[in-house]
Amino acid sequence: MEVVFFNLESLRVGDYKTYETLHDTILYNDQKPKDLDYELINIGNSEELFTCLSQIEEKVNNELYPIIHFDLHGSPEGIELRSGELVNWDSIIKSLTDINIQCGLNLFLSVGACFGISAVQMVDARKRAPFAILIAPNGEVYPDNLNEFYKGFFEAVFQNNIKNFFDNSPLVPAVFSIVNVETLYHKIFNLKDQKKSGILYKYFDLWKEKNEDLIKRIYDEKQIHELFELHIYIQNEKSRKELKDHFFMIDLYPENKNIYTK
Repeated sequence: MEVVFFNLESLRVGDYKTYETLHDTILYNDQKPKDLDYELINIGNSEELFTCLSQIEEKVNNELYPIIHFDLHGSPEGIELRSGELVNWDSIIKSLTDINIQCGLNLFLSVGACFGISAVQMVDARKRAPFAILIAPNGEVYPDNLNEFYKGFFEAVFQNNIKNFFDNSPLVPAVFSIVNVETLYHKIFNLKDQKKSGILYKYFDLWKEKNEDLIKRIYDEKQIHELFELHIYIQNEKSRKELKDHFFMIDLYPENKNIYTK
């Protein structure tokens, strides 16, 4: 499968040009795939960003393996462009999802921006998957870390030595995380993760109201919570199965059923 690599940079004047290190690693590496199509794209503002993403959507198809790399500033809310505009993750995820649909859920997303991993917060199980793989910093990150990590990672990709890189890099998982969309999908419905995030009891009062007659017959508060958690677990399993074909695009690409089997 042909690889297409889009290196999108929007750093400010005076910033350390980390995208140049990645540019040299990709373009001048003798071990890179012969059919790799690489493009460095300078983005000035949000209009240029979304025009660029639309053009990428038009270029890709399900016979291509696209990689999109962002090299810019970021925050938990989104990415910051050279113009000073903050583009929230929700807007970006929509555009990335459109690209991922075009390429049959093959989009590899890497982010060279602070808090890049925050993009996972926008993943919605009721919608299409926005990427196949995401690699990004967990929080604030220094240019030297970006250079070291992405240079090492893509060299490992070319050498087919990714596992060894992750096993030996001190930056993983301390500074960078890698997220597989299948793992992320199932975590959305995991009761323990819902408890940890605090989302589990968001609808507890509403559930008690709807089940008032039942609740009146239970005097033990612990049993009430256990019953609620059982209800959520059953709903989770039902939703996880019902939404799977849409999220993983099995309805569009039946071959994905052989990949996303859980």
